[in-house]
Amino acid sequence: MKKLSMALAIGVLGLSMAGACFGGATDMNINIYGASAQVDFWSALAPTYLNAGAGANCTGAPAASCVSFTPSDGTPAGVYYHGAKYTVCEATGPCTVGGVAAGDTFRIRVGAYDSDDGIMGVLGQANPGAVDVMNCPTTGTVNGHGLNYRTLMNTLAGGAAPSNLDCFPVTLGAADVSGSTIVQSSEGQLKGPNGPGSVTHGLSLALGGAAGPAILRDLGDFVANPPTVKTCGAGSVGLTDNHPFIVPFCFFANKDAKAVGDGLLAANLTNVTKAMAQQIFTGIATDWHQYFPGGVNPIAAGAAITGCMRVAGSGTQGAFQSVVIDANKIGPNLPTLDSSILSNNLWFNNSSTDMLNCIDGTPGAIGFVDCDKALGAHTYPVGGLTYNGVTGNAANIKNGLYEFFTLEHIFEPSGGYAGNLGAAVSNLLTWSKTNLPASKAGTWTLSNGMTFSKPTDWVTPPAVGAYDAGTCYE
Repeated sequence: MKKLSMALAIGVLGLSMAGACFGGATDMNINIYGASAQVDFWSALAPTYLNAGAGANCTGAPAASCVSFTPSDGTPAGVYYHGAKYTVCEATGPCTVGGVAAGDTFRIRVGAYDSDDGIMGVLGQANPGAVDVMNCPTTGTVNGHGLNYRTLMNTLAGGAAPSNLDCFPVTLGAADVSGSTIVQSSEGQLKGPNGPGSVTHGLSLALGGAAGPAILRDLGDFVANPPTVKTCGAGSVGLTDNHPFIVPFCFFANKDAKAVGDGLLAANLTNVTKAMAQQIFTGIATDWHQYFPGGVNPIAAGAAITGCMRVAGSGTQGAFQSVVIDANKIGPNLPTLDSSILSNNLWFNNSSTDMLNCIDGTPGAIGFVDCDKALGAHTYPVGGLTYNGVTGNAANIKNGLYEFFTLEHIFEPSGGYAGNLGAAVSNLLTWSKTNLPASKAGTWTLSNGMTFSKPTDWVTPPAVGAYDAGTCYE
């Protein structure tokens, strides 16, 4: 079982591999790691930021398009996290920010797996519940801060993948929710109904410990109970919390619920209420005819509901529990075992891509991802279902109408970084508070433009009042 009370160290991997350094003496490297929702944001923002006058202002060769790599399932064991994504963007100096000299390089690397790993990475702590990574060192310091190394895209933007991967320290940890919201548990197949299939991690276990069929449970085995971390203010254990933007999450469903090509949900389902979501994702509602009556034998008619969720450690799953299932700490319990174990037609998915595959590849499936995600041909509707009758867009979030959103977090070590690195990180975070990539416009919104806010992830509905950049959100 993968159980996360907070992303904290329980030990180290004990691996040794020197972190690589590339380029000139005044190269600048900012490595962002964590939430999958944020990899697209930073990857889209980086090339504009690197040449922007108020950004890094690199006036040598302009920033090339970011080079991205998502490993295939056939990548050898131990090379990557299944579902991870890697991107590198770079521009040559001179750069006004970061002290990058002419001919040297300002680089932004982005790696994504899940929110808890981003927090642990910037804290410099190993994640014992995660799938194995490359043989990267888990110790080392930058400006006095311990750093955990992760597999990120290396400096050569034109290099071939996957040989283009190397180990680099995490500068900023990205999370969809506050660390104290990551309290979920999950056990089952790595890729939901499309698993098993992990080449990196597996646990074969007979049901009940007795003789019987073995089930491949490959979502990790995390049973420790580390203490909760305060992310800022009194009692902090080393994190400064930045939160420049807001992300809405939406429900999407496979329109072919009754039978492939029938379109039962496309014809009937336009909205998901909180009650519906709680019934569906806790296994109370099992057939779409409970909401759309028809047929003498609904199950035989092929309208069974399949619920697609993320795994423990995912900020998407943390947002779902805190906002939808257990808002205000009142609500049913999320399941912790998937259908491979209980036959409950509920599935955990290791990555956002796996979640989309679960929804789009399973007639009658429903799940939730950030509202701007690109979906497959069978998924209905584009842009997401309304939630409690409200569309998940920037205007509705700003005005307190849409509840299923989170304040995103970018964590740096308490006190920040010194010298050129500190100046570069500060400039990037300041610039991101007033800029959204075009790909996020209309759905995501900047936190400083909010007229409604929440003191914690668990409070619903939001209350009148903008987010205060200096407030501690736990």
